[in-house]
Amino acid sequence: MWHPNGLAEGLLRVNPVFAARPTRPWLVRAMLTSGPRIATPLRTNRGALRGLGGPGTAARNPWQLSGCPSTNRILALEAAPRIEQGDHTSSPEEEGQQQPGNGRFAGKKGSRYDPERGRESDRLRIQAERAEPFDREMLRFGIDHLGRDGLTALDLGCADGYVTETRLIPQPEIDLAVGVDKSDSMLAEAAERSSERLAFRKLDLDSASLDDDIAAILTDLGRDRIDVVLAALALHHLAAPVRTLRSLRRFIGDDGFIVARSKDDAVRVACPDDAHRVDRLLDSGSAGPGSADRTAGRKMHRQLKRAGFKNVRFFPRAFHTVGMSPEGRHELFLEAFSFRRNYWAQVVDNDPSDDSAKRQLARIDDDLADLELDFEDEAFFYLELSFGFVGFS
Repeated sequence: MWHPNGLAEGLLRVNPVFAARPTRPWLVRAMLTSGPRIATPLRTNRGALRGLGGPGTAARNPWQLSGCPSTNRILALEAAPRIEQGDHTSSPEEEGQQQPGNGRFAGKKGSRYDPERGRESDRLRIQAERAEPFDREMLRFGIDHLGRDGLTALDLGCADGYVTETRLIPQPEIDLAVGVDKSDSMLAEAAERSSERLAFRKLDLDSASLDDDIAAILTDLGRDRIDVVLAALALHHLAAPVRTLRSLRRFIGDDGFIVARSKDDAVRVACPDDAHRVDRLLDSGSAGPGSADRTAGRKMHRQLKRAGFKNVRFFPRAFHTVGMSPEGRHELFLEAFSFRRNYWAQVVDNDPSDDSAKRQLARIDDDLADLELDFEDEAFFYLELSFGFVGFS
């Protein structure tokens, strides 16, 4: 398990280049944003990555910033239970079972995330473009390890197929990339990208018949195995991620691998945040009915190991506001926070008489409007960490 004391050793700077955006109230901009967005994480040295949580790391915790209440959230990672190597049981959090507690540290039984709500697809595009160099680096690491051509790749939760196309098709060793999703409307959009090397199929990753469903897809495509699996921000939506990973691993060749990426709300820090807006948004958003697991990042290593993946490597990437343009800061705000109202908005839409949900949604909107102004201040600091893992079959 990695430790916060060593985390700073591996954080990478971000050099964002963004298209100009119009100035509008945040809710309007969240609905209307479009256009190119690019972020290029710079590489750290290999020694820094190896130093994460290992011997010789700094003794001082870099996250303890005076006057920044939200930074204390990172310390929750230190309290997570250590797992002995001989422990082969799966915990409720790994299997996606309901956990006790409230807010962002409560477990989930699978999310009711709706990528079609409003213009959520635009926010996802911002997110996807920011992480593209990160995903490609992990894919190249795995593909170079395989050292062969004619690969079959599977992208979990492909949505409109943008990530499938931009991550997998540029890899010349991949002969066929298959995006899977359970949304018929998303797959209809994705189908427009189809080509000789790119296909899309319907698949519910929480289905009890997942093994049979994967086998049917491979048979239909004339394939007998999967070589590469891409799970970019997919596992935290699942009810039983370890069960799903085990099913997938049965179809991965002996030398195949998975690239998994997620985030963790405990590694989102802001300064100043004396009004605790970030904390409230993280708590209220994750407490929304049907929200995804907002603590997924810390669990992925254990989930991959319990599913049987070997030689799991950790690829951390930090995204922060230092040196960002005003447009870049605004897009980071949208990516990290705007969706957090959607789960409560679903509740209100389904039951307009639910006054409690309407009050909760109003509080979230107020905090979002104020936080947007914070992000416009060049002195305001915000940082989040993406958790990337490559595991071999």
